Formats: sequence, C-alpha cells, structure tokens
Amino acid sequence: MPHCILVPAGTPVTFRLASADVIHGFLLPDTNVNAMVVPGFVTEVRTHFDAARDYDMPCHEFCGYGHHAMWAHVSVVPKERFANLTPVERMSCAP
Repeated sequence: MPHCILVPAGTPVTFRLASADVIHGFLLPDTNVNAMVVPGFVTEVRTHFDAARDYDMPCHEFCGYGHHAMWAHVSVVPKERFANLTPVERMSCAP
C-alpha cells in the first residue's frame, strides 16, 4: 500500500483492499469507512469526501509485529487539482 493516496473531493471513491498475510483493519476516522481486510478476499469500500482534508489511515486490527507502524494517509484534494495530477502524483503526497 502506498504511504499516501490523493483522491478528489466531491466524487465517489472506491477502495479495493487485499491482504497477503493476516487480517488487517482499514479505518478512516470521522467517515463511514471501517472495514476488515481478510486474506483471500478483496474488501471493497465505497465512500465520498465532500471537502479537501487529510485523513490518517491506521491499521486498527492487531496484525502482529510492526502493527504500530502500519498507517498511511488519504489526502482529499479539490477536484480541479486532482484532474491535473499524474498517476504517480496521485499515489504520493509530496508537494
């Protein structure tokens, strides 16, 4: 999983998640996103974000050694900015 994902505000977003090892949790606090990611299955979560904002994305299901360091970010950006980003830029929060 990338360290940071950019998504457009005001647009339906679908996250598709898979685990190769153990059960993980996928949580975006203050949203409707809270899912289990189970090995052998694809977890699909649909949501939308009304406004630009950054979200922490921790693994909230204890998954073993290193669990405390399993986190990433979702950065919601204005739709106009998102349209001008390359696919590589959409997978990074670098300025």
